[in-house]
Amino acid sequence: MDLTQVAFKDLPKDEQKNIIANLENQMKAAAKALDFEEAAQLRDNVMSLKALL
Repeated sequence: MDLTQVAFKDLPKDEQKNIIANLENQMKAAAKALDFEEAAQLRDNVMSLKALL
């Protein structure tokens, strides 16, 4: 677990969910723009953060 994940776990639940929703929106925008590498990286980040909930 890195420092970013520790800080994420300390945030209020509603803020955690907002961050994940924002990343999911960025992921969808990247996929729509055919930037699949960026979309995949964002997907991986979302999955990692969801595992901390």
